[in-house]
Amino acid sequence: MALLHRAATAVLTVPLPASGARTGRGAPKDPQLPVSRREALLAAACALFAERGYSAVSLDDIGAAIGIAGPSVYNHFPSKADVLLSVLHRGNEALWFALHQALAGAEGPADALGRVLDSYVTIMAGNPEIITVLVNEAASLPGELAEDFRRTQRAYVAEWVALLRRSRAELSEPAARVLVHTALGLVNSLCRSRPSPGRLTFDADLGAVCRAALRA
Repeated sequence: MALLHRAATAVLTVPLPASGARTGRGAPKDPQLPVSRREALLAAACALFAERGYSAVSLDDIGAAIGIAGPSVYNHFPSKADVLLSVLHRGNEALWFALHQALAGAEGPADALGRVLDSYVTIMAGNPEIITVLVNEAASLPGELAEDFRRTQRAYVAEWVALLRRSRAELSEPAARVLVHTALGLVNSLCRSRPSPGRLTFDADLGAVCRAALRA
């Protein structure tokens, strides 16, 4: 409780970057779908799962979103569960790929953690639907698939915890885990609920807020 109180205080009092130096993009005026029908189905499914929830979306809904009949989805995926699994893996692998890039370019653990944080903010702020699916729908996977996926999520969080403890030797493992989940929770919540300001402005502000939480 004391640690969370310090983290909250740090978040509330952190000075944000000067907004005048940053510009962002407006809303897309003509978004494009991939040429690959399988990729287009994954993009449509991710948006629908985030908006309605997995259980309320049918294969007919997914097919209709890209202008094909529901049964045609079976040409690309054996079942709706396989569509969900592919969406979840796509989001998870994007995070892992960005983490590997951050680690490879880092100059020490503190810099690595900052790079990993920036990569997470960039991916999640640019794709808020995937946050909802990653957070809410892994439990919709059948049986062992759900637990396997949860293990990969826990492994990703463990990388953050290890980097934070290398850069802050005074932290215990439980304390570091609390701060990491605080930072991740801030990103997940704010990216899903925010209005639509300039992306670069939002990314920089959110990065500063999460760094403050990790320093608590």
